[in-house]
Amino acid sequence: MRAALLQFTWRQWSQLGIAGDVSFQDPWLLDIESLLLFTLYMGRFDPRLMDEVLDWCIANVDTLSVQRLKRLRSSEPGNQVARILSALASVLQERTGSARWQPLQMDNANDPPEPFFLDLDGSPLPLFGASAPHFLSAGFLRSPISLRSLSVTPSIDLPVALILKLRALFGVDPRAEAIAYLMTHQVVGARELARATACASATAHALLKALHAGQFLVGSGRQGYALERSRWQAFLLGGLDRPVPEWIAWSVVLPTLISALETIADGSLASSYLRSSRWLRLDASLCHAVKGSGLSNPFAIPTGIDEIEHALPERLHRLSMILAGGILP
Repeated sequence: MRAALLQFTWRQWSQLGIAGDVSFQDPWLLDIESLLLFTLYMGRFDPRLMDEVLDWCIANVDTLSVQRLKRLRSSEPGNQVARILSALASVLQERTGSARWQPLQMDNANDPPEPFFLDLDGSPLPLFGASAPHFLSAGFLRSPISLRSLSVTPSIDLPVALILKLRALFGVDPRAEAIAYLMTHQVVGARELARATACASATAHALLKALHAGQFLVGSGRQGYALERSRWQAFLLGGLDRPVPEWIAWSVVLPTLISALETIADGSLASSYLRSSRWLRLDASLCHAVKGSGLSNPFAIPTGIDEIEHALPERLHRLSMILAGGILP
């Protein structure tokens, strides 16, 4: 399962400009910050992926939203991703000289450091040389960072890069996510927009009101707002014959996948009944996360406690293959 999810992660970043195969186009648009947080977790199982994405972040640092990373960080399970994000932010602050990365940093120097890179089975990989100080301050031991500087500017005409194209137009601003969401949905209210794009409710309300006042939207706060998709489709995608990429609820699906991987790898529950009970709750959480996300839902058919230890890994494998193959319903 980890191998398939690594394939998915490589596939997304290759389309965004890291060194890799780009002989395909996925039909969805990406939430860059949600993908980055997921990659910080998955990158522990693939050192080259981690450093290629770190290289991409340095090369494209002005396209990243610190504010969204702060908001999305709070939905990640445990503090593992937050600690890795702290190390990344420390590297970006040093490489760019920008203090805007400071709020993402946290000091874990007093905690016993743990090996950062792991094999697919979770066993630690060997450490070569002195540990990188940015990761050591976050409580991780990893070899010195050596980047190849092979990342290129993303091709913003690809479906996955629609957010980056909108950020080229609006800047790193909630308007980019808002327009993308409005393009992929019929009628949208402020609460729905805030939940889907990880912005504050007040921000979503003010944004929709301003776009409506500028005659970019029709509707009202009570009924919801809509934009004329054909105009934006022609403007952003280059013609009405170009399909609008699908919106996937990455900010919900990807953190839940991390929880699933961590739960299945947890061997602390000796009791088969307790483990099955925990896995059954996880199955329900995955069903809720994937339902309505834009992806096929392998968890839709209920299963019982007697079948869960066989059913859950099989369902997770099916979801990972859907992601790795870029398959929509």
